[in-house]
Amino acid sequence: MKLNRKAEKLVTLARETVFPPRHELEPEEDAAQDRAVAVWRDLFQPFAPLVDDADVLEIGCGDGRLAARLITHGAARSAVGLAPGGDFGPYDSLEGRLTLSSDLTILDTLDDGVVDLVLARDLDATLPLDGLERRLSRIYDLLRPGGEAVLRLRCFTPGGQIGAGAGYGVMTPSAWTIILMRAGFEIVGGAQVWRDQHVQSRVDELLPETSPEERGCAELRLHLVRPWESWELAGLTARRSKRRR
Repeated sequence: MKLNRKAEKLVTLARETVFPPRHELEPEEDAAQDRAVAVWRDLFQPFAPLVDDADVLEIGCGDGRLAARLITHGAARSAVGLAPGGDFGPYDSLEGRLTLSSDLTILDTLDDGVVDLVLARDLDATLPLDGLERRLSRIYDLLRPGGEAVLRLRCFTPGGQIGAGAGYGVMTPSAWTIILMRAGFEIVGGAQVWRDQHVQSRVDELLPETSPEERGCAELRLHLVRPWESWELAGLTARRSKRRR
């Protein structure tokens, strides 16, 4: 019975996050809230990340509305939203549970292991290529063991410059996979968005040595987990053994 009640609660929370109760709002605010819900529904919800009682970090949080909704409608414990150059307006801190920042250095001010879920709607548009591997390792360190990440990652598109534009002008699906695994993440799910045909022919010319799948992928949507490290499992086993004594 407990499992049934928990499952019913999670379904209700997911439904309310996607189809939140309607309130009387100004038309512009109403439209902005709808856009926030659409981001959740289209990018993140298909991977069913656990929001209930989670501490969330949203990288590239836009105007901050989704981060706020995860608390007010998704039952998250807290949320930190990061958007370099972002204009968040006069947001309520929701009794200290919501933090919105436009400064990348906030990633270095947070303690290790304080986040359960990381969301990124456009990682390559938020984090600069310079220092990317260090910041991915930092994001890994911020996650608690077993924590999740859902990331949208764009891939190389003709016309961009190295370090700017989709996929920093260099990243292919394999490159993204390698750099994330090097940071420590395990990939547990994913989806691909395919290129328009008018772009595909140009990519085929520029990347002739790669596979058709590599050339055809315009963006990756990956569901990652931060696994338990061996030393963490050993410490957990030792504590359990000590309690039994």
